[in-house]
Amino acid sequence: KNIFSIAPEALKLYTFKDIPDLFESQQLKNHHSKLIKYLDQCVQSLYTSEIEIVPVLKALGKRHKSYGVIPEHFPIVGKALMLTLKTELQDKMTKEAEKAWGLLYEQITKHMIADNYVESEKPNLKLEAGVISDVQGSWAKVKAIGIEPVGRILMKNIFTL
Repeated sequence: KNIFSIAPEALKLYTFKDIPDLFESQQLKNHHSKLIKYLDQCVQSLYTSEIEIVPVLKALGKRHKSYGVIPEHFPIVGKALMLTLKTELQDKMTKEAEKAWGLLYEQITKHMIADNYVESEKPNLKLEAGVISDVQGSWAKVKAIGIEPVGRILMKNIFTL
């Protein structure tokens, strides 16, 4: 099921929803470029403590809340992300990498939801070394495929999952 059959109210959140040839439109390209940029920042933050990703994620969550996004939408995007990674990486997407991405996405959404939708204990973006390595390794493979095509497929998966 896609995001709109699971959460029909989500359709009205996209200002570009009625554009012909949506998947080839500049508006959707801009949107998926931003999404991939944020994912890349999250992965890069695992390499160094100089990148403060938590404030970025909290601000992103606040912005999404102002658009009308609800916490129930986040798992749908997570499923689309996992489908995209599996599709693009194929056998390079190991079980370990799949688990690692699940843990990373869980942390990302916790920060986006924290304080924006519910009061929280301010969870930290902390993952074990092996998980970090699996995420970083698989993300390097995604970047080798190309951010643009992967972003396009991710948005298509969000809309058609």
